[in-house]
Amino acid sequence: MTAVIRKVSILLRLGKPRIALMVGITAFTGAVAGITQNHHADTYTVLLVTLLTIFTAYGAAVINNYLDRDIDRAMNRTKNRPIVAGEISAPSALRLGVFTVALSVMLMYFIAGVLPALLALTAALSYTLIYTIYLKRTTPWASIIGAVPGALPPLIGYSAISGRVDMQAMVLFLILLIWQPPHFWHLAMMLEGDYRRAGIPVLPVVYGRAFTRRLTLIFSLLMSISLLLPCALNMVGSGYCTGAVILSLLWTATSLLSHTGKVSNRLAFVMSNLVVLFTFLLFALETTHTL
Repeated sequence: MTAVIRKVSILLRLGKPRIALMVGITAFTGAVAGITQNHHADTYTVLLVTLLTIFTAYGAAVINNYLDRDIDRAMNRTKNRPIVAGEISAPSALRLGVFTVALSVMLMYFIAGVLPALLALTAALSYTLIYTIYLKRTTPWASIIGAVPGALPPLIGYSAISGRVDMQAMVLFLILLIWQPPHFWHLAMMLEGDYRRAGIPVLPVVYGRAFTRRLTLIFSLLMSISLLLPCALNMVGSGYCTGAVILSLLWTATSLLSHTGKVSNRLAFVMSNLVVLFTFLLFALETTHTL
């Protein structure tokens, strides 16, 4: 039993479970929002689409671990990941990742159609082939360009249920798109030494902390505004809007305090996760309440 638990633990860590959780919540929110355009959709389909999106993200994360194994060896934060630690062989991890992505996308196609399957495949390929192999290693602007695959899960969920992508789905996409750069830059400032040793040209390594803090503040304030877009476009009711105002003010305060050095990058990084998590949960709750 202990050996089984250990193998399960290795497989879970290989797929970056915290990222998979965020993907699941944002995909679920998109799927629930899609019900407003297709009232014939059932709970089973919503949950199945959410799970398939999670598995696609899991497979992409496994492939990412395979491709980044040289970087992971040089960074204290990642040196204990399963491939680097020798808990699973690199070829086995690659086969697992490719198989999981291929199976998930195929099932998405048969269950939900061409559009969500294409979006899921785009997310996986752009994350692994474009961001991981090229952007991350060559440009400090990778976190902006590479934010696209991380913002696609709500579009996958929404299109799988509604059959299309419209303004409501694009607002959810935009929130995640704006959230990711400052979220990552807080991590990059926190782990600047790790990235420098690994030769990864993140923003604080290339342009310094002062420039990174200024740009992080700008994007953070844009993120605060983006949380209120569903209210401005009359997409949601007072429940979401009240919560979004509180979260927006909380994130604005955190960003300003982080910019002045009164809040650590670690705390700002955690807060950015919590703010976007509660934003999407609020959106999902508000949507289900109005159905």
